[in-house]
Amino acid sequence: MARRRIPAERKRRTREHVLADLSANYVEKQALLCSFAAQRVQPDYGIDLMVQTFNRYGEVETGWMLFQLKATDRIKVVADGNAQSCRVERAMYLTAMP
Repeated sequence: MARRRIPAERKRRTREHVLADLSANYVEKQALLCSFAAQRVQPDYGIDLMVQTFNRYGEVETGWMLFQLKATDRIKVVADGNAQSCRVERAMYLTAMP
């Protein structure tokens, strides 16, 4: 008797994928509104977005802002709805080096 082949399940775009793209888009928009430049990083090694800043004369500033983005449908609102809160691990916080 011939065995029936079960077709492989196709890849799906999940809600998490959509949220990740929306979070990158949001940060890119904020950077552009400040006249900065934003660049998504591929492949991903923990850094999702790089932002280059410019001074008030449009001259490039030294260094990049590096972002590891996280997204959720359930944001924690605090301060009577005027702020959002999220935990950041100490290991994820980098300070500027001279």
